[in-house]
Amino acid sequence: METLERPQLPELLAGSKYGGMVMSKADFLRWESDDDEFVYEFDHGILDPTRSMQQKEVHIIANIEDKFYETQAFRQRGKLIPEIDVWVNDSQRRRPDLAFFTADQIRAMADGQNEIPAFAVEILSDYDEVNKQLKKFNEYFAAGVQVVWWIIPDLQMVYCYTSPKTITVATGADSLSAAPALPDLALTVNELFRR
Repeated sequence: METLERPQLPELLAGSKYGGMVMSKADFLRWESDDDEFVYEFDHGILDPTRSMQQKEVHIIANIEDKFYETQAFRQRGKLIPEIDVWVNDSQRRRPDLAFFTADQIRAMADGQNEIPAFAVEILSDYDEVNKQLKKFNEYFAAGVQVVWWIIPDLQMVYCYTSPKTITVATGADSLSAAPALPDLALTVNELFRR
């Protein structure tokens, strides 16, 4: 592994041992971080550190799942899967906090095929940079994702993207929809953050 000039990382990611390191995709697929507390996305040959979802965020995922269990997609054996590796293109691996896959996609993944979720959720934390997140949204939509929820727990606010240019901002009693990816998945922001 070689190191390029190390990119400036947010303070909460500055302790990353491998952030900014360069390696081939083949090496990355074989590589495992040792005692580093970070998880890594892969961006055109550069290791991009991030943190796993925190326990204080799990109730958000649980509230989405509760509503998902009422959907047609769930009855058709689709699943919401947390923190799964998604290759948005041949040189970029991202790790949405939650992603929806159909039963057919799950079978295809079991056979080694890369699948793109129709719906993805990102929970923004203190260490996330807005520019990096916006770049991810563009990557998600270029790959075929239809809906991305950008959840900001500290503000109890959600940005619902149905394209990089089409955004609905929701708070309080506002309703969130995962349509068109999951037409019958909807809940209010208050329900999303219920503890």
